[in-house]
Amino acid sequence: MAADYVMAKCIVSIAADYAIAERIVSISADYVMAECIDSIAADYLIAECIDSMSEVYAMAECIVSFAADYVIAECIVLISADYVMAECMVLISADYFIAECIVSISADYVMAECIVSIAVNYVMAECIVSIAADYVMAECIVSISADYVMAECIVLISADYVMAECMVSISADYFIAECIVSISADYVMAECIVSIASNYVMAECIVSGLSA
Repeated sequence: MAADYVMAKCIVSIAADYAIAERIVSISADYVMAECIDSIAADYLIAECIDSMSEVYAMAECIVSFAADYVIAECIVLISADYVMAECMVLISADYFIAECIVSISADYVMAECIVSIAVNYVMAECIVSIAADYVMAECIVSISADYVMAECIVLISADYVMAECMVSISADYFIAECIVSISADYVMAECIVSIASNYVMAECIVSGLSA
């Protein structure tokens, strides 16, 4: 940590049925930009999370598009074979928290659309989950109290057993982002924790891979 600028980079590479996780955390004053990339080849998981904070405001947008057994998104979720590539983007700006999650899966997958819009401590949450074949459960919970924002997204697929959980908690200039992705197929568990207190950042990335 030098002044208010912190850059933490963690790279974990696992061959075969393991995960490649890369987390970059950069802080400039009260602005935080965290990027996590978990990439798994073949039967692996590719997850990308981008957390950007400006003061105590948040704007999260997730777009997931599936074609055949593949997923392409802007916050991105890509499934190659029966696996996942997820990208989450969280941007904070004002007392307004706008979270948009769109998950579209064709074939044996799910179509889940979650839109959460918050304007001045008011929450409007809309969740649409459509399950077909592989049974997917998507749950989004957003709770706002003053400058405190807590967003939790859970996506579970009972076919490849993919469980993705994202938590975003904001308290003043304190930002705590926690992302957990677990796949019981190749047994990939990626956990990224970003904690910000004042202008200080504590970035921790844990990726454990267990061969099937």
